[in-house]
Amino acid sequence: MAPFDGLIALMVVGLMLMGVGFAARQSNWGLALLAVGTLCMLATIGYKIYLTVQ
Repeated sequence: MAPFDGLIALMVVGLMLMGVGFAARQSNWGLALLAVGTLCMLATIGYKIYLTVQ
């Protein structure tokens, strides 16, 4: 159950980063937060696919 909890935590962090970045999308740091949040979400999906295929 520990890997699942880590994935949920990473997804929550990614969603929070994307939310804050979307709210401040007019500035450069807002766009950077959107990019980091998107990478967190994609990393979570990629890791889950890796665990499933393995």
